[in-house]
Amino acid sequence: MILNPTRPVWPGFSSSKSLCGDANCMEQLLLHCANAIESNDATLTQQTIWVINNLASSDGDSTQRLASSLLRALISRAATKSPAFSFLSVASASHETLHRFSVIELAVFVDLTPWHRFGFIAANAAILDAVKGYSSVHIVDLSLTHCMQIPTLLDSMATKLINKEQSPPLLKLTVVLSESPPPPLLGISYEELGLKLVSFAATRNVAMEFRIIYSSYSDGLSSLIEQLRLDPLVCNEALVVNCHMMLHYIPNDTLSYSSPSRSLFLKELRDLNPTMVTLIEEDADFTSSNFIARLRSLFNYMWIPYDTADTFLTCGSEQRQWYEADIGWRIDNVVAKEGAERVERLEPKSRWFKRMREADFTGVGFGEAVAREVQTMLEEHAAGWGMKRDVDDSDDVERFVLTWKGHSVVFASAWVPMNRVDGCSHTLTVWPGFSSSKSLCGDANCMEQLLLHCANAIESNDATLTQQTIWVINNLASSDGDSTQRLASSLLRALISRAATKSPAFSFLSVASASHETLHRFSVIELAAFVDLTPWHRFGFIAANAAILDAVKGYSSVHIVDLSLTHCMQIPTLIDSMATKLINKEQSLPLLKLTVVLSESPPPPLLGISYEELGLKLVSFAATRNVAMEFRIIYSSYSDGLSSLIEQLRLDPLACNEALVVNCHMMLHYISHEALSYSSPSRSLFLKELRDLNPTMVTLIEEDADFTSSNFISRFFFGLYYYVALR
Repeated sequence: MILNPTRPVWPGFSSSKSLCGDANCMEQLLLHCANAIESNDATLTQQTIWVINNLASSDGDSTQRLASSLLRALISRAATKSPAFSFLSVASASHETLHRFSVIELAVFVDLTPWHRFGFIAANAAILDAVKGYSSVHIVDLSLTHCMQIPTLLDSMATKLINKEQSPPLLKLTVVLSESPPPPLLGISYEELGLKLVSFAATRNVAMEFRIIYSSYSDGLSSLIEQLRLDPLVCNEALVVNCHMMLHYIPNDTLSYSSPSRSLFLKELRDLNPTMVTLIEEDADFTSSNFIARLRSLFNYMWIPYDTADTFLTCGSEQRQWYEADIGWRIDNVVAKEGAERVERLEPKSRWFKRMREADFTGVGFGEAVAREVQTMLEEHAAGWGMKRDVDDSDDVERFVLTWKGHSVVFASAWVPMNRVDGCSHTLTVWPGFSSSKSLCGDANCMEQLLLHCANAIESNDATLTQQTIWVINNLASSDGDSTQRLASSLLRALISRAATKSPAFSFLSVASASHETLHRFSVIELAAFVDLTPWHRFGFIAANAAILDAVKGYSSVHIVDLSLTHCMQIPTLIDSMATKLINKEQSLPLLKLTVVLSESPPPPLLGISYEELGLKLVSFAATRNVAMEFRIIYSSYSDGLSSLIEQLRLDPLACNEALVVNCHMMLHYISHEALSYSSPSRSLFLKELRDLNPTMVTLIEEDADFTSSNFISRFFFGLYYYVALR
């Protein structure tokens, strides 16, 4: 029923304002009611409820049905909020019982609208492209629709991933069963669902395994993550995590700082090194702690499912009742619940994309073929549906957004880990006492996966799995083998050393079993020859020397502070260049002052003579080139930010026309990183102190890698990735 527009707003109040049932009017009334509830104003609440109740209708147009559902949720919130609303009862706000769908009903229900099919098409296309060439595909399906995406994926696997040499890959499907799942609800058990899917896969000649893991979104799916960490390694297996409108049930960061959050889940997911993660979510924001702002966002998004329902569900039909009861449940959760009970916490795509990037994922585009497939599907539905291409400013990757009458509804995105390590292939029994058809080999990809698996086992204090993976790696690695085997041997010793000192769980290991060979101490001739064997250091020598020579032209004295891993092996070439390039008729060669740092426990390569002897050799060599040279040793520690060096340089007497050059060759990373301790002298502090000395030039040569993560698995992964590339 629609009120007469000239009727007073509520009994006892006269007003010239008119009311109607359009969307803007309804939104204002609902917000007015919400404000009254939040202000504990019982009179105003009662009056606005009366007005809205006369305008709203569960059988009316889309705006009226939305208002009816929102009103029930507001009454529910008020009835449980304060004794001031004792005239209300929760019963008056009750929603219809949620329907439990059969598999056929749910499949038909999903097909009626692009709401889910849009994400299915985009995600399946990305998954198929990502898993080509793998003999096994493990999909973790975190989906609101209870695996309704999987039959289409199975069909595609059977036709698109088959060739003359290879049958379709084995499909392993892992699903999560949680307490109190959100609608739509399934009318059969997941065990029955699994049997149906395995049976369907068999008709497509796809071998399939189905597994259920009991886990809770409220604790960040910790049980799922733990189980995936413990899963035995299978070579040449792709791990795909398909997130279809379920990740927003993991608590967002505003709920509790102590709760497992979405960002933490994504970082833990990243540490599993998945082949791909697909992320399909509704593009709205229900996270505000301000109830009024949240209600406004809810109204401005949830009109869409009611509006679209008019295009595919008959008024008064049983299917519409099921559909809108599910929507009503979501509305009630956003409005009437707070704290951990409020699980409907949608976030906009921009925030999700930021989270993914912060977790070290990078986006993958879908391509034109997928866009055409989506457009074809949309043409099967009402004219209001559309798709827009959204390019994120941060990575220039094109994503797809489903729209209704131009409004964003659902976004689809695909992600891969940055610097991902791929899988492996071939055959070896996994470990003693275990029979398995799974295969392993000694190639680089396989070895990387085994080492990461071992590292995860150590961090999880899983002694059994650690022992098993160590056994496998030990049989594949060799200190005398090829480059991959030698790298694996070294990394294995390091992992054993870490495990042996980490926990009593690894008492079967000893640090001695991880011991490395004694480091060689090089003579000057040996070290010079060693450095010349590879561009690793010479590359930096050439670049730095050229920059230094250009910077010190015209100076009568050049003071070089040489912070170098190679114990001054760069200096003879620099002296040669000074003798030939810095001489002219008007001026003799500049005096060269060389300051070096001697620290306790220097990293390799180690020098077999003292720095005093090294200095004598350099001064003698400089004399043969007619370059006057002074050599000085300063005892300083990188662990305290070279504070003694900085102090001495501050105290050095000022010399006229003297250039000060600080040559940093692969040593500054031994200064404490900021993440180590906020109280420790850091690299940034050292550089600021260096700047205060007003040097003529600073050269910085470093290895381009990141070993700073406080998360061991991330650090091990990046270290492994770097050294594998160099093997």
